[in-house]
Amino acid sequence: KNEQQLSKSKMKALHLNLKELRSTKNLESMKKCSIIVATSLIDVAGTPCCHNPFICLQQAATFCSFRIKQLDKECFWKELPSEKDCHAYDALMTIGRAYCMLVLDCNFEAVYLCEFIARVFSLRRSSSSKILDSMWEAALVYLRMLVSNVDERNAGVVWSPNLMREMGHASAYARGMFEKYGSKI
Repeated sequence: KNEQQLSKSKMKALHLNLKELRSTKNLESMKKCSIIVATSLIDVAGTPCCHNPFICLQQAATFCSFRIKQLDKECFWKELPSEKDCHAYDALMTIGRAYCMLVLDCNFEAVYLCEFIARVFSLRRSSSSKILDSMWEAALVYLRMLVSNVDERNAGVVWSPNLMREMGHASAYARGMFEKYGSKI
C-alpha cells in the first residue's frame, strides 16, 4: 500500500511538473522546467511500482538535452548507497543520473558514477550469495550503453580494468538477451 502511495505521489509530481512545462512562455523557463521534469522522471523510475524504469530514465536524459549546460548538474547529485548495500534499482537510478550528467556535459561526474556502479557489480559478482538476476543484468547492459556514449564523446577517459571486465560481462548479457528476445528488444 505504501509503495502505491509513493508511486502515486511521484506520478502526481511529474504530472504537475509537465503541466508547468507546457505553460512556460519563454525559452529560459522551458529549460529550467525541463530539468525539473527530468528529476521527476528519475524519481518515478525509482519507485517499486514503475513498470518500465528504462523508458523513464531515457526520457529524463531527453529532457536534460533542453537545458543550460553545466548549471543544472546539482539536480542529479544524490547520496550514493554503500557499495555493499546497493540494490538493482539503486544501480539503475545511479546509471540514469549518470546519463543525465553526460547530457549536461558533466563527463567526469558521469565517469565517476560509471566506475562506482562497476565496483558494485564486481562486488556482487565476487559474493557467492548474491547472484545477478534479470534486473541486475539489464542494469549492467544499460551501464554498457552509457560507457559507449562516454567513449563516443572522446572524453579521453581511461577506464579501470574492473570496469572493462564488467563491460565484457555486459556484452555477454546483451548477446544473451538478444538471442532470447530477438527483435522484441
